[in-house]
Amino acid sequence: MENKEGTRRPVEGNGPRIGDTPSTLNEEKIQFVTKEEHQSIHAGVDWATGKDKTSLLVIELENETAVPKVVYKGEEINGKENVHLNWETKTQEGLSGGMELKLDHYISGKSAPAKETIHLQTGKYVLDD
Repeated sequence: MENKEGTRRPVEGNGPRIGDTPSTLNEEKIQFVTKEEHQSIHAGVDWATGKDKTSLLVIELENETAVPKVVYKGEEINGKENVHLNWETKTQEGLSGGMELKLDHYISGKSAPAKETIHLQTGKYVLDD
């Protein structure tokens, strides 16, 4: 079926078929994914910005000697100097549990890079300074 521009478009329930080639589909590359793959790829992504909207902090470490990939509020942190995360579960004891996050990193400026620190504390770590 053709649309107003005269190009082919899939009819509902009648998408690309085995044997279709890029020339018959008027496409250079087609990638097929399952519904589950699509949901996992796009889960928590803000469609307007393309940024992760669900996680405060994501830390990925490939191995024990690798530089960690840190994403804070959907923005990747580059120029890392120090990544510190301490988390403790809350117990029956009086002041217990909490989280402390400290990210020291450098931001490129017009002259020399400027050091910036992201520091968050909750629970018992608020009183530890």
